[in-house]
Amino acid sequence: MRKKSMRLVSAALAACMMLSVLPVGAFAAEPGTEPENTATAQEEVNTLNKNGDSITSGGTYTMESGPYTGTITVNVQDGKDVIINITGDVTTNIDAALIEVVKGHVTINGGTHSLENTSTSSGYYVTKPLVYLTGNELNTTVEINDGTYVEENGSVITCFNKNGTIVINKGTFESNQKAVIDNIYGTIRIEGGTFNGKEQANAVLNDSYAMYDKNTKTIINNGNFTSSGNVTIDAWSGELYINGGTYKSDKSAFSPSSWYDTVVRAEANTFVRIADGTFKTGTTGKYSRALDIEGNTPDVEVTGGVFEAAGTNPTGIWVESVGFGEGENVKIGNATIKVNGTNGCGVRNRVGHRKLTLKNITIENAGSSGDFSDILLDNYYAAPVDLEITEDFTHKAVVNATQIVDGLQVTTKTATNYQKDLKLVSADPEYIIAYQKDGDGEFRYFNKRETGRHYVNAINATASTGDETVLEPYAQLTEGTPVKLTADIPGGKKFTRWKVEKIAAEGVTEVQDLHDVLVPNLENPETATLTMPNYDVFVTAEYEDKIVDLGTGDDAAGNIQGALSAVVVGAAATWGVYEAGTGIYRMMNMPGIPMPSNRAELAMLIWERAGKPEPASTALYDDIDADNTDLQKAAHWMVEQDLMDEKANNTFKPNTHVTKLRVCTTWEKAKQKGLFDKTEE
Repeated sequence: MRKKSMRLVSAALAACMMLSVLPVGAFAAEPGTEPENTATAQEEVNTLNKNGDSITSGGTYTMESGPYTGTITVNVQDGKDVIINITGDVTTNIDAALIEVVKGHVTINGGTHSLENTSTSSGYYVTKPLVYLTGNELNTTVEINDGTYVEENGSVITCFNKNGTIVINKGTFESNQKAVIDNIYGTIRIEGGTFNGKEQANAVLNDSYAMYDKNTKTIINNGNFTSSGNVTIDAWSGELYINGGTYKSDKSAFSPSSWYDTVVRAEANTFVRIADGTFKTGTTGKYSRALDIEGNTPDVEVTGGVFEAAGTNPTGIWVESVGFGEGENVKIGNATIKVNGTNGCGVRNRVGHRKLTLKNITIENAGSSGDFSDILLDNYYAAPVDLEITEDFTHKAVVNATQIVDGLQVTTKTATNYQKDLKLVSADPEYIIAYQKDGDGEFRYFNKRETGRHYVNAINATASTGDETVLEPYAQLTEGTPVKLTADIPGGKKFTRWKVEKIAAEGVTEVQDLHDVLVPNLENPETATLTMPNYDVFVTAEYEDKIVDLGTGDDAAGNIQGALSAVVVGAAATWGVYEAGTGIYRMMNMPGIPMPSNRAELAMLIWERAGKPEPASTALYDDIDADNTDLQKAAHWMVEQDLMDEKANNTFKPNTHVTKLRVCTTWEKAKQKGLFDKTEE
């Protein structure tokens, strides 16, 4: 290697200059005038030989542009840092590593330049990465900053030192064959950068490919990863930690008829932790998977991230253990799964040799056609079900099975009291997911739907028939059957209202217009009668901890809004409190005002009080006579002022009953919006 010398000022003089003690010109150093025994040594900038070179001592080195025909080897024993600055575009055609690190602390600064190996020689034992960490020396590290690194037919970065570490902070890394990053032994930490496996590249990152060494560790905190091969991140053993970044697998760029299209695959002896990141498949794979967990992976836990799968038979997260023995638990929580394709599913429990736990996850059908299920139990091999859906799973889950039979267990039996209220829906309309509890615990299972019947499940309440026979959870009833509901409120809690939800595979929707479905007992609102609709329902008795005190006199007027919010539309905490609350408000704010009984009367009351303003809309509601121009105007104006809502299909429902509470709250809202004088009596 050639050497260039540059004289530096002494440490003492440099400190003085930094403190502006002397003018800068006073520090011009003349050759041969350096004081002896100073802290300054001559810094050598070394230009590396393009025919190959050996770095055996710390210092700064440059790689100039042009073709390189030999390997740059780093084997530093003095413990000093090595800095390699790329000063031009570098090419090579060798069937070996371009920069091989055996021992030392090496920093590679690529800047805006590129390094490319154009060799097309192939074979498993051909080692030709641009950066290769090898040997078995302790505390050997490589840090890469910036630059573009391209391999025509091999890995770009390879770690083969079980005691070594490679840190990638930023840069662009591309391979047309094999893995872009190959972690066979040691530790690789990625803080950022762009990684692209092009053409038939097997993976962007091969974590200990075909190796079973527990010393392998890959930590990804950020970066953009894209592969046109079968898989983007392929973890075969060791430890894989993903804490952020974007990951995409899209084989359509190379082969539109690809069989598998997988973003992250973990198998063999891989310990996996995924805390965050976006994982997205392409759209052409026959079996696309955002996360594929296979083999006897010892421990897998997902605590965040977005997993998107598309194509034919796409799966957000695929869990199985076939051929490699039984793996340990898989836990998935606080994640979002999106599926868009044909016959897709959010989570597929392929065989069930391991326990799968789902916790607080959101599964979205992002436009899938054909059969779709949030959770697919693949019981083709008649494996035991070991699926736990935790208590904080608040979303609906559509569950399917490869072979549904009556009594097929869906969830693992747990010694708890929450599974009854999990919103689990059968993908097959001929079945429901019923509930069973015995002395050992509770679980959910597929139960044949009775012809012409739907189920009711009561939460915080007891459901019974007219003869007081208590109904079991998910009892199937014919349409029109009356069901008596009695709230089971914990001691010290305050009942607020009844909520009815329609449960269906396409979604869970709250029933807003209850008058045809549920009638509360006005004398005892904690009881009500449900008329069974022609769909599956959950009925919940809701409650709150705080008991509202109306107060007296001015306090009552000041607290009226809080009081009204504490009583239910159609089911007050007690009928006496309901009457007292609305009565006090009307006495103080609506003296002499007639009490409307339906939506038409309420709209006319507020509209006339506001001076009959003209609405912006001139359209006509279909269920109001066209000749009744005042009511048409009042209805449209109330909707425009956000005081009342418009109903479906251009209707207003003028004859729908309104409660005293609704009248009071609407009157107060109009006053607060300044639609008429707040002080007007």
